[in-house]
Amino acid sequence: MQTDRWRLGVTVAVVVSLVLGLAALGVGIEAYRHRGHAKVPPVPATTIVVPKPGATVSGVTALAAVPIGPNVSAVEFVATGGPLHGTKIATGAPSLDGLLATWNTTTVPNGTYDITSVGYSATGASATGPAIVVVVHNGF
Repeated sequence: MQTDRWRLGVTVAVVVSLVLGLAALGVGIEAYRHRGHAKVPPVPATTIVVPKPGATVSGVTALAAVPIGPNVSAVEFVATGGPLHGTKIATGAPSLDGLLATWNTTTVPNGTYDITSVGYSATGASATGPAIVVVVHNGF
């Protein structure tokens, strides 16, 4: 009998806490909307999936990015390192496997490069994805 009362008490406390939490969340969302922040346009974000971070690349190397945000219609791959400073190295084409491109690494000196993907929407909005580090080693 005591166990049943205890379980009932705990159940009621949990339900009340959930209801109060949901009510507070609703109030917070409404306050946010009234401050003029209701429509934050989604960004066309992408992330690089090929090559993997830390990879050593050479020759003509595959680059692939996938959308992590809505409305991605195009992607550019940008490299920084060595003589490159935010330089576009490839433009991705949509495919069933994401947005694919190739990079001819023989056009840059051996070394370490940060590569980012910049996703674009059809309206021209853009978002830069997280950088990955690769090492270019072409054997010369």
